[in-house]
Amino acid sequence: ETQQLMLQQLRFLVQKNFYDSAEILAGFLLSNKNTGSLAETFTLLGDALYGKEQYRRAFTYYRASMKKEIVVPPNLTATQKTASQNSFLKDVKWKMAQCMLKLKDNKSVLATLEPIVISERTIEMHLCLANIYKENGSKQLA
Repeated sequence: ETQQLMLQQLRFLVQKNFYDSAEILAGFLLSNKNTGSLAETFTLLGDALYGKEQYRRAFTYYRASMKKEIVVPPNLTATQKTASQNSFLKDVKWKMAQCMLKLKDNKSVLATLEPIVISERTIEMHLCLANIYKENGSKQLA
């Protein structure tokens, strides 16, 4: 299908750091009402904007992606689908936190990362939170 091919090309453009082209293609995909994976398209657009150092705009698209239905392969079990969706949301939250770090908005970073269950946080998330706690003087939490 054409939509899947364009989404694959969008992934490639972001992966190869062709951010301007990725932004254009993502805009085109989002303008088409038949775009299957809006959540992924919004996330890839956020990735392109992050690569262009447009952190506030990237954050906006990451947040929008979390409000869209996450498309997962139909051959997965219910447990696998839930795990896949949770992983996607956790990754997007991390990307949102990265944007806020670049904008020096530690309060928003904490608001984004702290709700993630401790056992599901990555090492990068733990280190990020520890550094912010340390900066804020909360050594017990760090």
